[in-house]
Amino acid sequence: MRNCGIAATITLAGCGGTRQTGDDGPTDENEPTDTSTPAGRTTEAVETTSGTQPQVVGQSVATDKTECGSPDESAAVTFDSDDGSVAIDGVMAASNPCYAATLSSVAYDDASNTLTVRVGVESTAQTCQECLGRVEYRASIGFIGGLPGRVIVEHGTEDPQTAADVTR
Repeated sequence: MRNCGIAATITLAGCGGTRQTGDDGPTDENEPTDTSTPAGRTTEAVETTSGTQPQVVGQSVATDKTECGSPDESAAVTFDSDDGSVAIDGVMAASNPCYAATLSSVAYDDASNTLTVRVGVESTAQTCQECLGRVEYRASIGFIGGLPGRVIVEHGTEDPQTAADVTR
């Protein structure tokens, strides 16, 4: 068995304010915020502002381990009030072990106080043993103004499946 571990980090940072989208002007402040970023790229923050509501200010994902095996398609969510973050430790399937975890989308909805994180996988383009892959990852989402009351973690990009739905 060949261990094809790889790490990918995505970072998002910025200052508060109403989101601007091109020439359309400010968007609705209560609209869900989608802060998806292609693997290995950095982008300016897109966030909502509504007083004391939580705001996403950073995101990252790292592939901890890859190997052959049947994953249990699970995710565990941890809320850390001290540093204003939500951590997600998960396991998902890939067509072989030479895949890395990616954040397909990160969206916070003010109205429901819910963070939805969609995790996908991306090939590392390495020659790899053919077997069902197991990808273990750790994601972190940073907040200011508090933490969300609920976190939904989805695995997959085409037909995402809920891996965790946690209320604190």
